[in-house]
Amino acid sequence: MISFFRKIRQNLLKQNRVTRYLVYAIGEIFLVVIGILIALQVNNWNEERKNKKEVRVILKEIQQDLINDLDEFELGLKWAVNRDTLCLKTLRGELTVEDYRNPKQRSLWYLGTEGYLIKLSDRSFQVLEQEKEKLPDENRELFVTLNSLYVEDEHYLEQVSKDLNLTTTSYFTYLHDSKPWIVDLSQDKPNELAFDYFLNDPLHKQKIALYHTHLQNYTAYILRIRDKSVLNYMIIRNLLGDRNELPPQIKKFIPNDSKPSQNYKARVRVVTADGDSIQFRIFSKYDLTFWENLDVGGFHWRSTLLNEISPDSLQWAFDPRFTMKIQRDQSGIITGLQTYDLGKPDYQFKAY
Repeated sequence: MISFFRKIRQNLLKQNRVTRYLVYAIGEIFLVVIGILIALQVNNWNEERKNKKEVRVILKEIQQDLINDLDEFELGLKWAVNRDTLCLKTLRGELTVEDYRNPKQRSLWYLGTEGYLIKLSDRSFQVLEQEKEKLPDENRELFVTLNSLYVEDEHYLEQVSKDLNLTTTSYFTYLHDSKPWIVDLSQDKPNELAFDYFLNDPLHKQKIALYHTHLQNYTAYILRIRDKSVLNYMIIRNLLGDRNELPPQIKKFIPNDSKPSQNYKARVRVVTADGDSIQFRIFSKYDLTFWENLDVGGFHWRSTLLNEISPDSLQWAFDPRFTMKIQRDQSGIITGLQTYDLGKPDYQFKAY
């Protein structure tokens, strides 16, 4: 091909056709430039396709990390609920010496002196953070939500865990320094003096009251991060176009994994009998429906997923006690909604 073009140039020069030669030379240069541009574009396409493939692999690994975290949250919540129940029984004076003597209730011996450490699996997110320049535009918003989970929320989880552990360590040290019977308990040996202290000493109730407060903060944050983990899993799932069956850790929150039948987009508010204003918005995104709090400090949740029970009937994914019925005008625009708590009418919201 090169020799072919060379012969054309030589013939034009021999025939003294300088003008035609210049036109031809410019055309040849133009073709070379076009060829280079096409090659660069093809290279960019290949690079973009390679980056998207790499990002997909990382996102799937993050999904698996989220599933592993959800398993850990489940164990942590079971532990926390059990300790919460024991704290309430202690503070209400509902326990007897037989409860402390019961071999199946030995967790009572250590109540107020133990915590539960949860560490998020963020290895894959760290990889994504290093490769964030390769993220397609449609994935950049996801990176923000993942960063909120793995950086901001993990920091606060570490803080409430630290507060709980400081409380337990302080009480544990006190018992070891001042109560000889702690040696028996540490060897799983019953001790009646210990049981008498747990049942009758006011200091024990004071320590348990403080422990219970930190335990509640800890539990609330586990719930918050659990909910956000499910949310991020579903966002990734929709971005990847995954239509495989949901894993059980997700399915129990999202029983109906399908695109909402209606368009949900509205801002609503209500003024309660106490004069308080409650306002939030609902909207559809990533084939999911969201509830977002618009009142700073008004709710523990900043946002949550909504399940569609039936057209215009929604339910909180993480707390099925709360449901809402959408109200529309004849043109289909949302005019308001009625909320329900355990099936009983709660608030009537108006769109604005």
